[in-house]
Amino acid sequence: MITETHKRGMEFHAWFNPYRAVANIRGSSIAPNHISRTRPQWFLTYGDLKYFDPGIPEVRSYVTELIRDVVKRYDIDAVHFDDYFYPYRIPGREFPDQGLSACMAKGNRWMSGDGLMWTPSSRCSAASSKKQSRG
Repeated sequence: MITETHKRGMEFHAWFNPYRAVANIRGSSIAPNHISRTRPQWFLTYGDLKYFDPGIPEVRSYVTELIRDVVKRYDIDAVHFDDYFYPYRIPGREFPDQGLSACMAKGNRWMSGDGLMWTPSSRCSAASSKKQSRG
């Protein structure tokens, strides 16, 4: 696809949903080696979806490395993060983002007007470590 796109003088843009991990936890067949099974402490479940928790520094590193791998291995022209927002609210249920909220409350910024900006601090690492130990 990339080669054919470039042959026609067009750019190939890769679109990612960086924090969605499992689209339907009830109906999906998830391999035993899927990251949501090997690192379950990295995920939040909300409704039928499973999301990476961006409040965990290791999650941010993992997602960054995945994107970096695609950029290195494929001749893509751009990367776009799609659906980089909170999920639609489920009536009567709050999104379980205590780890991320705690980091943001300590003055860490996750988004800027110019795009993504990660600024993990030792305080976020400590909050995330506590969350991970609770499993």
